[in-house]
Amino acid sequence: MIEIFYKKDGQMMVSQSEADFAWISYDDVVWIDLYVPSGEEKRSVEQFLCTTIQNRAQAEEIEISSRF
Repeated sequence: MIEIFYKKDGQMMVSQSEADFAWISYDDVVWIDLYVPSGEEKRSVEQFLCTTIQNRAQAEEIEISSRF
């Protein structure tokens, strides 16, 4: 599930479709919430943000190393 929180005409809007990245401006995005995202949702966010999202194993590795 994806929720995209963005600004439009001075109001906060929410979209639940990664297809909306086509018309939402990068500068207007406030928050992107991914809850158990599909592969397509994850790839869309990575492409929109020009970055990669860590997987569960990478996140756990960081959590373990931060304890020391």
